[in-house]
Amino acid sequence: MPHAAGGFPSRFNQGVARHVQGDLAGAARAYESLRRDFGPHPELARLMGVLAAQKGDRARALALLGEALALQPNHPIALDNRGVILKELRRYDAALADFDRALALDPFSPAILNNRAIALLAAERWEAALAAYDAVLARAPDHAGAWNDRGLALKHLGRIDEALASFERACAARPGFADALNNRGIVLKELKRYDEALVAYDLALKLSPDYADASHNRGNALVELDRQEEADACYQRALALKPNDPEIRFSAANWALRMGRFAEGWRLYESRFDRTCVTDRFSRRGLPNRFEEGAPLAGRRLFMFWEQGLGDVLQFCRFARYAADRGALVSAAAPRRLHRLLRTLGEDIVWLDEDEAPDAFDAHLPMMSAPGLFGAEPESWAALTPYLRAEPERVALWRDRLGAGGRKIGVAWRGHLANAAGRDRGYDPALLKILADRPDVRLISLHRREAGDAPPPPEARIETLPDFDQGPDAFLDTAAVMENLDLIVSCDTSIAHLAGALGRPTWLALKHVAEWRWRRERTDTPWYPSVRLFRQPARDDWAGVFQAMADAL
Repeated sequence: MPHAAGGFPSRFNQGVARHVQGDLAGAARAYESLRRDFGPHPELARLMGVLAAQKGDRARALALLGEALALQPNHPIALDNRGVILKELRRYDAALADFDRALALDPFSPAILNNRAIALLAAERWEAALAAYDAVLARAPDHAGAWNDRGLALKHLGRIDEALASFERACAARPGFADALNNRGIVLKELKRYDEALVAYDLALKLSPDYADASHNRGNALVELDRQEEADACYQRALALKPNDPEIRFSAANWALRMGRFAEGWRLYESRFDRTCVTDRFSRRGLPNRFEEGAPLAGRRLFMFWEQGLGDVLQFCRFARYAADRGALVSAAAPRRLHRLLRTLGEDIVWLDEDEAPDAFDAHLPMMSAPGLFGAEPESWAALTPYLRAEPERVALWRDRLGAGGRKIGVAWRGHLANAAGRDRGYDPALLKILADRPDVRLISLHRREAGDAPPPPEARIETLPDFDQGPDAFLDTAAVMENLDLIVSCDTSIAHLAGALGRPTWLALKHVAEWRWRRERTDTPWYPSVRLFRQPARDDWAGVFQAMADAL
C-alpha cells in the first residue's frame, strides 16, 4: 500500500501536536489519514478514542478504546481513558473495573488513582471514595483536586470539620482554586459561620465572576444573615448564568415564597423534582395528564400525591378538600399510617397507599404544587381551616386521663431524630422551664418515644404520656390530646402542622430566619389562623423566644 509522504512516527507526532494545541479537526484528519495508510495501531486508536470523547461521541470513543485494548490489552492509559468515559455514563462498576485493571499495571499512578476516586465519589460510595483520595494524597500530597474532592466525601459523611480542613488544604495547594473556595463556603455555612462563608464566596467570584454556583451559594448565606435583597440579587445573577439549574431555581423559589411573591415562588418551586436529592414517587414515572395551571376542576378525576415529610402532607392535604369542594373527584396517595386521620377531610376523598396510583384519572399533581396550579390565594388557604378532626371517643378518653387541673400546654421541641433539618429547627427542652415557672402551668409532651430519645429534663417538669400514639396510625392520640389542651407550643415540625390543621391555639417557636412557609417578620400565618409565630430575636436566641412566650401567657 503506498503511503503519503512521511513515516508513521513523524506523522503521528504531528497529529498529537495538533491535538495538544486544541486543533481537534486537524488532529482528526491526521489520525484518520494514519489509520487509512497504516492500519490499526493501539496508541492511534486510543488517541482517536480520546478525541471522540472530547467531541462528545462517547459511543465511538468506547469502540475505539476497545479496539486499542484488543490490540494491547495491558495498556493502563487506555484502561484509564475508558474508565473515565464509563464514569461519565454512570456505569460505575465497569469504570471501576477498568481503573482497577489499570492500577494493577501501574499501581503508583496518581492520575489513575485520582480517576478511580472520582468514580467512587460520583457513585456516592463516600467511605470508599475517602479511602481512595487518601491513597492519591499519599502519592501526591499537594494534589489540590484530590484535597477538594476528599472534602466533598467528608461532607457527605457528615464530618464537616474535617471537610473544612480538606478544602483549606486544597486552597493552600492551589491558590486561586475557585471550586475549593466555593466548597469551603458551603461547609462554613453549614457550621453557621456565615460571614466567613461570604468571604470564601467573594474570593471565588473575584477569581471567576461568572461562577453561578458561587453566586447561588452566596445567596444562601445571605438568606441566613437576613440580608434578603442582597440574596435575591445573587439568585438572579446565578439564574442569568444557569437558568435551568434546579438547585438555583429551588433556592430562588424558597426566597420568593418567604417574601410573599407567591406566583413567582410556586412556579420556581416546580424545580424540586429535578433536584438529585429528591426521592420522587410519581413525577418521574411518566404519568399522563399533568394538571395544568388554571385548568378546571369540576367533574374531573384528580389524582394527588404526597411528597417530602409528614408535616408537608398535613399542611397541603387541605388542597384535596379544596379540589373536592370545586367538583373534582379526588383520589390521593399518602402514607398508610396517616389515612385514618386524613379521612376526616371528608368521605368523598379516596386515600391510596403512598406508592399507589389509581387505574384511571383525568389529571394528576403533587400536593405541594396545588396552590400554584389551582391559583389558590392565601385567603383560601386560611378559609379551609380547620380541616382535620380528632376522633371524639379518643378525645373523651384523653380528657379523663389528663384531668381538669392546671393550664395544660402541649409541648414539642424537636422533629424526627433522623432528620437534620428537624434537629436544626428544634430547641433545648430545658428552656421550657421558663414557661413551667408560670403559675398554674402544666407542660405535657406531645412526642412519642423514639429510639435514642432522651427523657425531657426534670427542671422543665414536662409530663409524658404512656402508650401515646404507639399504634399503627399516626397522630391519633396527638390530635385527641390537642383537643384537650389550652395551648400548644411547638418548634417547626409536623406537630405544629397538625395543631394548625385542627384549628387549635398554637405558638410556634421559629429560628431567626425561618423556613419559607412562615414568611418573614410576621407573627401570624395565612396557613393557620390559630397559630402565632414567635421568632428568635437574634440568631440562636431561643431563650428570647421563650421569654416572649412567658410574657404573653
